[in-house]
Amino acid sequence: MKTTQKLNVLAATLACALASTSAFGQELPTTGTIESPIGPFEIKNGYPTERTVTKLYDALDFQRATQAYLWALPLMAMTEWQRWTREEFGAGNLGYVDYFDFKDKLGILTAN
Repeated sequence: MKTTQKLNVLAATLACALASTSAFGQELPTTGTIESPIGPFEIKNGYPTERTVTKLYDALDFQRATQAYLWALPLMAMTEWQRWTREEFGAGNLGYVDYFDFKDKLGILTAN
């Protein structure tokens, strides 16, 4: 990378850093509370209190559980579909099944 390109990248990075810090327009308190979407956070001497840490970990656990559910739903639907076609129609792993009416599609989660 040429020297002028390096200086341009450095100047752009510095400008973004300065713009982002002034855009918030406030410094975080070292002691007090900070409002957040999951409730107020208590801070003492620049560190979160035990109650705040517990609240953050609970929120993180909830978000992870929600993501695990959402990511696992297609796999569970496919597994249930395979189990259902195996039991209902006797289809094997590479078996072909035709669904002729609505009743046949009732066991499928998203039978479009």
